[in-house]
Amino acid sequence: MQKVIPFGRRTPAPDSPCRMITPRPDGAALALRERRIAAREAHWCISYIHSFEADGETPREVREVILLDISDSGARFRSRSRAAFSERVLVKVARLGIHRTGHVIWQKGFDAGIAFDRRPLSI
Repeated sequence: MQKVIPFGRRTPAPDSPCRMITPRPDGAALALRERRIAAREAHWCISYIHSFEADGETPREVREVILLDISDSGARFRSRSRAAFSERVLVKVARLGIHRTGHVIWQKGFDAGIAFDRRPLSI
């Protein structure tokens, strides 16, 4: 009898096409997980993203979002609207004790990916 793995916890086989990306210069395919800087952890909790004006210091808006997954280098969030975030942001996740600055690296529909600055913001 095969062990049942809960939804969202399955790991595709290393040679699965859904985990492969463009081949390396030597012709070998590179698995997606090898591209990541840090391992991701799935979460689902309310968070706040503070956007700033172009100067990077003047506050523009605070938006309530859902944290979907997080790593040491960044996080993925889901918003209630498709409105664009500013380039520079401050991320606050009270439940996890996270208070970090970063920049938006991608946005698609309601989701956005944020890369954290190298050093955590000291509170």
